[in-house]
Amino acid sequence: MNIGDSIVFGSADPAPSIVRLGVSFSGQVLTRDHHPLVAFEWGHAASDILAKPRYPGDPITYQSGLGDINIYDHVIRGKNDHTVEVSQGRSFTMLDFYTYREGERGGPGFPRPIHESGYGLNSRGFLRLVNRFVNLPALDMINRHFTLRYDFSRWTTGENEPLVGTEFKAFTVTLHNLGPGSPDKDGVDVSSFHEMPVELVTGFNYSGMYPTNFDSDDRLEPHYERGYTIGLETRISSAILGFSFSQIASSFMNVDSIAWFTFQYRIHDRYNYVNLYGLKQFTPTKRLSFLIGPQLSACVGREISIFDEAVGFEPSHEFNVGLIGATQVNFTEAAAVRLSYYYGLQDIEDDLTDRGFLRLGSFQLNLVVSL
Repeated sequence: MNIGDSIVFGSADPAPSIVRLGVSFSGQVLTRDHHPLVAFEWGHAASDILAKPRYPGDPITYQSGLGDINIYDHVIRGKNDHTVEVSQGRSFTMLDFYTYREGERGGPGFPRPIHESGYGLNSRGFLRLVNRFVNLPALDMINRHFTLRYDFSRWTTGENEPLVGTEFKAFTVTLHNLGPGSPDKDGVDVSSFHEMPVELVTGFNYSGMYPTNFDSDDRLEPHYERGYTIGLETRISSAILGFSFSQIASSFMNVDSIAWFTFQYRIHDRYNYVNLYGLKQFTPTKRLSFLIGPQLSACVGREISIFDEAVGFEPSHEFNVGLIGATQVNFTEAAAVRLSYYYGLQDIEDDLTDRGFLRLGSFQLNLVVSL
């Protein structure tokens, strides 16, 4: 929609002609009363300006069909080049409340790809979760007619780029079910939650990536940094099956030499993982449990910070496999605190410095709440 004066295109400057083609995939896991537990989305889109390059005074001509778009390279694989702009993105939503998003954009006009990451908060999922514990009709009424969303994202790209640090913030207010014949309730039927052995796991982690094949005296030791984890678990007898999203962060001092000068600076390295894990639970007492099991992690994004400047960076690995050992204190049947340690078994190639290969280690402190 155009708000303002009319837009007129002349023969010397005709309306732009752009072709855009994309592919997307989405899925979700629902409760028995059809409320979202976990949802994810993935997509690629390619666009090309069809006007052919020309000199002043030459007639304007256009490419036919899809222009320079190659369906396999640009749309399926998500590769950009100097002729086609490609955007790709991924999102992961928990309990219809918290959404993590990230993506990239590159092509003509971008000296290097722009990386974007952010999150969203939705009042609808939050009030459903609160109503699980308090069961207030007023919350049901609010959810039936009102939704508030907050979304935040930030662009990160290469050093000295003018778009570094560009932020987007938005509040969205939605009013719905206002007319006659609207539903009587939002559907917050808490009884169905008790039929599903589902637990919410959320908390902090302190992580580090440690070299495996060089003398640690040659470089200052890496430092643990704080990240976060949010996920869902279900129980099958004495075993636990979990699905989570986590940000793993670590930092280390790097040393560079130029002529007779030596420079030391700290590098902050953050990885975003989607995890699938299984734990065997041993419960010697009612209040105390021990857990151990494997975890498979898919790396979906990475960001590094040098001199306090965030730069989107290509992950150096796609998957990691590790082991989890944990101690859990059960305060009630519905709430517990879990202290665990994760150790990655896969060597991660260090593509920032010459430290060789790294191993990931992470202490995690999580709150476990039955839904």
